[in-house]
Amino acid sequence: MTTTGTANVLDEATLVAYHDFEDAVANISGVFNDVSTNAIHAQGDVLDMVLFFSTTLHRLIFNHLNN
Repeated sequence: MTTTGTANVLDEATLVAYHDFEDAVANISGVFNDVSTNAIHAQGDVLDMVLFFSTTLHRLIFNHLNN
């Protein structure tokens, strides 16, 4: 194999490895985006529960004081 042929093979191998690396980074980024989105939804769910319970507690106290 000539020096040019060896360089072409190495360039091709480097290109393949780089694309594999890009794909891996994209997959990891996708996982982090999914986790982040799920965390945001979970945070919203917790806030909804806190609002519900605090509203319910206020109603109970208000009803108790008015009866």
